[in-house]
Amino acid sequence: MDNVNDNIIIKSNNRYKGAPEVSYQVPTTLEQNTKLLIETDRTVNLNLSELFDQEREKSTTFRPTFKIDYLFKNNYSGTTQYEPFSYNLYILDGEKSLAQRIAGTTVTWYGIPQTYEFDLIRLDSYNTHIDYTPESATTYNWDYYLTYPYSADTNFNIRWYQETSGNLLANFLSSEGLPALLSSVIINGANYLQFTCPVKHGLSVGEYVKFPFTYNGTNFFEVSSLGNDTVGSEEYIFNIYNAGYTGTTFKSGYVYMFKRTIDITNTADTTSRYYVRMNKVIKTTNELNLESAGFDLNAFNNPTKYEFSSLTPNNIASVSKLTNSQSYTITTKSDINIAGLTDENQRPIDFLYLSLVYKGYAGWFMNKSYGLKRGWEFNINGPLISPWWDFNQPLSNETSITKTSYSKVQNGVTYDFYYNETLNNGTKIYGDWYEYNDYQQAGRIISPYYHKFVFNQKNFQINVGNTNPTGYYYQVHHPMRIKAYSSYVEEGEPNSILDVPSYSYFSPNLNMLRWRDIYPYGYIDIDGVGVDYPFVNQTHYPYTNVQFRLIPEGASLGLTQSTFIPRPIIDECE
Repeated sequence: MDNVNDNIIIKSNNRYKGAPEVSYQVPTTLEQNTKLLIETDRTVNLNLSELFDQEREKSTTFRPTFKIDYLFKNNYSGTTQYEPFSYNLYILDGEKSLAQRIAGTTVTWYGIPQTYEFDLIRLDSYNTHIDYTPESATTYNWDYYLTYPYSADTNFNIRWYQETSGNLLANFLSSEGLPALLSSVIINGANYLQFTCPVKHGLSVGEYVKFPFTYNGTNFFEVSSLGNDTVGSEEYIFNIYNAGYTGTTFKSGYVYMFKRTIDITNTADTTSRYYVRMNKVIKTTNELNLESAGFDLNAFNNPTKYEFSSLTPNNIASVSKLTNSQSYTITTKSDINIAGLTDENQRPIDFLYLSLVYKGYAGWFMNKSYGLKRGWEFNINGPLISPWWDFNQPLSNETSITKTSYSKVQNGVTYDFYYNETLNNGTKIYGDWYEYNDYQQAGRIISPYYHKFVFNQKNFQINVGNTNPTGYYYQVHHPMRIKAYSSYVEEGEPNSILDVPSYSYFSPNLNMLRWRDIYPYGYIDIDGVGVDYPFVNQTHYPYTNVQFRLIPEGASLGLTQSTFIPRPIIDECE
């Protein structure tokens, strides 16, 4: 302290007349963030918070955890001659079957497969159809993987069918852009060309669309407005002012392919690219842990009923369970090192995906001719079953997954049971339909990737005889953000800036490099972009919630549940 001799210390009881004597203490903590640097001392000057941040930024190992709220509706009833299936139905209209048994006529038992055929964990140890082992309870129905977007398929053949009639509206490759149906409209007394898309177009007013044809020497047209005054239409409808276009270039009722363009003066850089993502498996089912999430249940009912012995096919009383409200967690058995992993645009990955694939080992679904069907969310948005899912449509056959089967004989009849084999590490599976803009250095999911499966009609009949039956849909890939790219696009001349990341985009038109920096862990910007996960023992522990939905095409019950009311059970307390 400078000028020590100029400082006077006054005792507390001398500050004024009658002042009390006070004992002062200077608290000293045991925390130390800095170390005194002494000349000739060769030890390192440490700052604990800085050291933590440095280790956190350098670490490339992750141990992700997904909490899954599994929502499904067990929706289809039918009948089966295969006894182990019949014995495990959630029985419907059991009194009718009992009356047939008493009358000595042919007995047909109707019901719904129990929740165990859909759940993530099977708990039906009494099942006589499969050789049930508790260690395999989490692997009978579903396979689950960790994947990341690895490459792009620009030549995937996509089709758009009209929702109300099923007519084919557009047949195009994934790289050609988005389809839109044209109609001529009048808005505020002016003529406009109104384009309606089956997916979100991603456009803003003032941007441009690029058509694969020219009119008066240009194929770029400015977006004048969005929507048609109905709620949510802005995301699916865009309008172009009709400046008096003549001829047959624009015809109402026709579908046109377009690409989004941001800047008309720099179309080479600012026109978006379109493709289907390919995801690569980096952790497979046996490398992940699936567990029940304790007492965590979803908000929906869990119908369960007691089946009286007289109302069951095998005359054995049981408890039937229609659905399950249990939540689950999936985590990895070992750390994941993401060093060197890049996405389809050669940028460091910012998302990992939990990818679920229906396995169906019990064999209620799929047969020799068909397995899982593939498509996108926009393929199921309609009152009719889109022809895209038809058995005779090879484009929707899931080719990344191999079926296999086993057989059993009952009363001289052979039953074949098909299921999907587990994928290996390094396998590529199709993913979301995607748009990416090099100028913005950002992309978006146009439509998520979906699977569909239907019943094997020999093993379980639901009175559907056509080649495009009802079934169940589910979204395959569910994202977890592990890094965040900046909301701001950096740019600079190639020869005048340092520390440019290798994934930066070079614009030949501007002679500039453009990129987005990666935010440090723990930083969240004003737009809420960023990640802040626990970091312990050189490992990041990201966590996310997943709402996993199994969606039925439509109800086909057509029967009532049992109306039999039993006598109340009288025990020693009543």
